[in-house]
Amino acid sequence: DISVSAMAFESHNAARDAVDSLKQLDTCLLEYIDATLFDQALERGKKYAFYNDASDKGKVAVVLLVGFDEINEHRRQKKQKKLAKLMNEQALYVLSSRNKAESEELLALRDVSHIATHPDGPGQTAPPLVDGAYVPFGRFEDFMIALSEFAAKHHIEVPLYGSVLDNIYYIRPALQLHKVGDKQKIFKIIDDYAKLVASHSGHLIGE
Repeated sequence: DISVSAMAFESHNAARDAVDSLKQLDTCLLEYIDATLFDQALERGKKYAFYNDASDKGKVAVVLLVGFDEINEHRRQKKQKKLAKLMNEQALYVLSSRNKAESEELLALRDVSHIATHPDGPGQTAPPLVDGAYVPFGRFEDFMIALSEFAAKHHIEVPLYGSVLDNIYYIRPALQLHKVGDKQKIFKIIDDYAKLVASHSGHLIGE
């Protein structure tokens, strides 16, 4: 069994700071999901109770998912309580599962990554140009800043999702490949993103 906690943050900086604390808890799952993906999902009629509740408390920028897999349930609950105490001032909203059904409901938040691979804008597609990238956590903050500049340069959205434990992250730029301009963008996007990852001590990966 796995016990799961979900946390919403008002900024990317707050989420990154929280990860430093969460790594002390020896988690089996620690995933980073840009809230843009949830906003896009809501526009398509999807519903996520956790995200709705978090949004009632403020504007959400990032959702972190944390899991504990100790065999002893008491130890898992103890870690969840410690997590809640650590995140009390850092997170906008925290919700921890109390049973298997609630854990599965929170784990279902990961399905929102499907939005990144299946955009629904007119003529849009999200080809796997640069699917995986390894970026060491020590460079993650600088990488996120550079990624924002990269997105602005190419006039694209690149909501990030991935595993903080593995330091592997994904972006899927939505492009209109029936347009010559977007077709011409592809190689420049790949080239610039590869340079961006490499400049932050990372590398592109294939899974």
